[in-house]
Amino acid sequence: MTPARYKTRLTELLGIRHPILCGGLMYLAEAVAAEARLAGAAAAE
Repeated sequence: MTPARYKTRLTELLGIRHPILCGGLMYLAEAVAAEARLAGAAAAE
């Protein structure tokens, strides 16, 4: 196994070896999904 690259007290306490760090970007995913829906609606016309 590869060693943990992101080590904090919390990751050690919970035994997390590879945390997911992009959780704060969820608002961006919603904006991209809205743009995709608008583009799909425009293409359907």
